[in-house]
Amino acid sequence: PGSYIVSMIEDDLILDKRIIKVHQDPRHDIPPANTEKCYLLVHEMAVRMNLLYSVLVEMEEAAEHINRNYRGADALKLNTKLEELRSVIVPDDVSPDGPNILNRMNWLFNQVRKNSDKPTQSQHYWISLLMKQADDLIIEWSEYSLLLN
Repeated sequence: PGSYIVSMIEDDLILDKRIIKVHQDPRHDIPPANTEKCYLLVHEMAVRMNLLYSVLVEMEEAAEHINRNYRGADALKLNTKLEELRSVIVPDDVSPDGPNILNRMNWLFNQVRKNSDKPTQSQHYWISLLMKQADDLIIEWSEYSLLLN
C-alpha cells in the first residue's frame, strides 16, 4: 500500500504522469508495520541470495584458476575444498535434507514474499538460520579465496 508515480515515456519524452494509490487488501486487517517487516525481510533475503549467486560465479573462476596453476595433490586438495563449499550452497543432487542453503532460501523467499503479513514464527526461525548459514559460508569462502591468490 502507498502512493506511487507512474509515467508513460516514449523516446525519453514523458507523455503522461499520474499518481496512483494502492490500498491495502480490505479482506485482511494487516497492520502496515507487518507489511513493512515482511518487505524488509524479503529484501534482505534477496540480497543474501544474490551474494550466494556471486560466490558461485567466483567459485567457477577459482576452479579455473586452480586447474591452470596447480597440479597433483595441491590441485586435488584445493578442488576438494572448493567443491565442499560449493555443495553447501547448491548440492549436486537436490535433496531437501542436504545442506542446500540457496535452494532452501529460495523456497522460503517465495513463501514469504507472497504474504503481506509478518512471517510466521517457523519462517522467522528458518530465515534466521539460513541467513546465518549463508553469512558463515560467505566468510569461509572469503578466507578460502584469499589462499588462492
